[in-house]
Amino acid sequence: MSGLIISLLIGGIATYSHSAAVPVSDENPVEIAPEELVFKQKLVYELLQHVDQATVGNPELYKKGKSWDIKENSKLYDSEQVVNEFLEKYERGMLPRGRIFSVFYPVILEEAISLFRLFKSATNHDTFLKTAAWARIHVNEGQFIYAFSVAVVHRTDMKFVKLPPPYEINPHLFFNSETIRQAQIKKMTHVPHPSGVKLSYLLQTNESTWRTDYPNNFEERLNYFTEDVGLNAYFHILNLEYPFWMSSEEFNLPKGYRGEQYYYSLKLLLTRYNLERISNGLNKIEYIDWNKPLITGYHPSLTYPNGVQFPHRHRESHVPQDKYKQLQEIANLESRILGIIDSGYFVDVEGKTDSIYTSDGLDNLANIIEGNADSLNKQLYGSVDAVSRDILGFHPTPLNKHQTLPSAIQHFSTSLRDPIFYRLIDRIVGYFERYKSNMEPYTREQLGAGSGLKIGSLDIGDLETFIDHSDLVVDNAVAIGNFADGESIGIKARQHRLNHKPFTYTVNIIAEKPTPAMIRVFLGPKYEPISNRELDIADNYADFYEIDNWKVELKSGENEIKRADHEALFVLPDDEGADTFYWKVKESAETKIPFMYSKRMYGFPKRLLIPKGKKDGLPLRIFVHVAPCNDDHTSETDSPVWGKGITDGRPLGFPLDRPSTIENLTLPNIHWRDVVIFHKDVDEVNV
Repeated sequence: MSGLIISLLIGGIATYSHSAAVPVSDENPVEIAPEELVFKQKLVYELLQHVDQATVGNPELYKKGKSWDIKENSKLYDSEQVVNEFLEKYERGMLPRGRIFSVFYPVILEEAISLFRLFKSATNHDTFLKTAAWARIHVNEGQFIYAFSVAVVHRTDMKFVKLPPPYEINPHLFFNSETIRQAQIKKMTHVPHPSGVKLSYLLQTNESTWRTDYPNNFEERLNYFTEDVGLNAYFHILNLEYPFWMSSEEFNLPKGYRGEQYYYSLKLLLTRYNLERISNGLNKIEYIDWNKPLITGYHPSLTYPNGVQFPHRHRESHVPQDKYKQLQEIANLESRILGIIDSGYFVDVEGKTDSIYTSDGLDNLANIIEGNADSLNKQLYGSVDAVSRDILGFHPTPLNKHQTLPSAIQHFSTSLRDPIFYRLIDRIVGYFERYKSNMEPYTREQLGAGSGLKIGSLDIGDLETFIDHSDLVVDNAVAIGNFADGESIGIKARQHRLNHKPFTYTVNIIAEKPTPAMIRVFLGPKYEPISNRELDIADNYADFYEIDNWKVELKSGENEIKRADHEALFVLPDDEGADTFYWKVKESAETKIPFMYSKRMYGFPKRLLIPKGKKDGLPLRIFVHVAPCNDDHTSETDSPVWGKGITDGRPLGFPLDRPSTIENLTLPNIHWRDVVIFHKDVDEVNV
């Protein structure tokens, strides 16, 4: 529920309210890691290996966990209340090991939050480590992984310590059942090499295209995108920075932008997904009507680590009868949200009314819709996001508080796999577009007219995409006998994924005087997917997705600004696998060989920056906007997930976040350019 940016944004999106965040540097430099950082990094990876096997793992960590007593060491936590509340829950009985965890079930979420608070209150790293080692043994696997991951992101003494890719921690949430089964068979038939040499196996994976209940399932054309492990890992990570349950006041988080980040991350996901639909000849997604059958079915082909299959949904299914209460609730909540937008006022927790059309109005509205801890009236407005997931997931009603079977959209790791989630995003983003349409359009001056800046031209290299593959570590999908047994075998799954040929674009800007400025670049459709009718730019502005924005120092006269695709905001290459990254860390810890680390640890997959396109070419439009930066509104930001950035005081998505006229979208500091994306076979592309 917490927002594709997202402090993300897709392809590089801004993260901070009323402003677009841009990297301080276009580079992602590496540095030599201090010995203490190497030590912490190694332990984080080891604590998250084979979590479902409590007695398996680093023997020293296991000993620390077995011998640690939280109650006896309560003075090593900065809050006695936090310790007592956790121990009370633990002694009363928390979610048993082997059961399924999801943040969308209140009771088991509260248990996980209690564990997170315990991690966060540890007064030093040694106490944090021992508490984590204890929890790895005694607490439900899912709760441990979640609480520990959030703690690593938010503890100041864990800065620059990187979590393993989510698909390595829990492959069951990212790889189809067939792949998991193949990995288990490989492990069962594996015989360790007499010399102790590690043996590696490579599995071929398939997309979920065979388990369908109806012909002509056009949604399957997009499986290469929706099942991309990098994309799903990104959405998982971005929801660790601002978990919907985390209060900005309690945990001293920067205030005033989490809501806008939630909105814009979803907006970027939606526009990026729609471009992929156009690439495959599909029209815009259909609107959800709660009282009619849901057109889109979904068979996840996923199995939980305990062997239980994910719930599925048949095509043209009505909402189940046991969700009728939630249907009434969502009708009430949506009515109240629309009332806020159209009346311009909301009611706070004290019963006072306040305007939603203020400088922080969008942030407040988004917090209300998500229903996060900063919502101004959670009791009245609830959570449209959570209730919608509860309805659309088609999961069974829990037998009891600890007997749950979450659907794909009840995990951030799997939400993007289900086509219905994009319909939900479309519905939520629609509230914000309605809100924005009630605001005054930007004036020509606000858009940069009269700023003395003019875009003379835009040149861009060939835009070509292809399908290649990535070999991904799935060692945690199999059971091992002991730590040494686990280090004797390596299993990888090969997944086909979308990629593109590197490209560069050059923007020629003429400035009347030296000017600090922000450049924003958007990509969007030129034609209707089915009718092939050319779209009016002023009408389909909301269909454009921001692929980049950055700050430049313009000199007087002509400026030739070059920008490569890998410099786009918030994009990063795919993660190194544990077979490379962990072994580098381990070698450094044991031999003192320098380990190089990056201060930008997470990002949107660089290879997904542009859509697939078509064999015969997909015509799109690029929109470029440049405007001066006002020093009074420019400030630096620092995200524990996305790193340092700069804001320029303008809303996320500016200037395509509000309706406009064609006259205002053709100012001298704005430039439109037609582009064509070609999809080719990998051997046709000269990378």
